[in-house]
Amino acid sequence: MSEATKCNSLTCQLAGVHLPPCPAWKQSGSAGHPDAEFISVVAPDSIDRIVMKLKERRDKQDAEHGGPEHDDTHTPGQWVSYIRQFAGRAEYQSQFPDDLSRDRYEDNLFDVAALAVAAIQSSRRKRNA
Repeated sequence: MSEATKCNSLTCQLAGVHLPPCPAWKQSGSAGHPDAEFISVVAPDSIDRIVMKLKERRDKQDAEHGGPEHDDTHTPGQWVSYIRQFAGRAEYQSQFPDDLSRDRYEDNLFDVAALAVAAIQSSRRKRNA
C-alpha cells in the first residue's frame, strides 16, 4: 500500500485527517476504495464499518443541502425536529420483518445519527464564532 493510499484510509479518517474522497472509489464502488480489503473482512456490525457509513451519510447531506453555510441557519429546536422525523420513520419501518423494511429502518437511523452529528458541528461552530 502506498503512502498516499495509507493517508486516504479509514484509519486516517477516524483519526480526524480529512482528505478528499478517492475518485476511483466514487466511480467504481467500494472495490475502488483504499479500504476495500478492510471493508470486505470487517463484520457488518463493527463500529469501524458503521462509523464509515455514518461519515458517508454526513458527506451526502452536506452535498445535498449546502454544508455548514446551510446547517448553521438551523436552530437547535429545528435539529431536534428533523431528528424526530427520521426516528419516527425508523420506528415505523421497525414493525415489518422483511429485508427491505430492515434496510429502510437502518437508513433512517443513519439519517438520525448524521443529523445529530450535523447539529453538534453547527452548535460548536456557532459557539466558537
